[in-house]
Amino acid sequence: MMRLTSQRMGLSLLAVVLPLLVVFALLPAPQWWAKHHNQRAEANIRSAFPATTISRVWESGIPGLYAFSAGDNNTFYADPSGRYLVVGHIFDMQTINDKTVQDRAGQQDNLPGNGS
Repeated sequence: MMRLTSQRMGLSLLAVVLPLLVVFALLPAPQWWAKHHNQRAEANIRSAFPATTISRVWESGIPGLYAFSAGDNNTFYADPSGRYLVVGHIFDMQTINDKTVQDRAGQQDNLPGNGS
């Protein structure tokens, strides 16, 4: 009789868990998580530099760093917490490209009136 009760409990648990698994499998979790993480990083960076007018924050393409533009065509980099700031140019040593110059050029392309 104890075995029958255990089977019923197992089936009841399965009846609850299985629909939840299906629902979670259908949710766009990676996109939601990325958007949430980016929004949180932007909020952290903006609050870490309250006296700075930050026009835009974006993923830099370098793991663990976000880029942000402030002032007249200045590009800075910070970690998602806003605790660490990188000032200066970042170079990709595989392609020998100045990442900071590329980011600044991209920011100019995204300004109103420049084709966007």
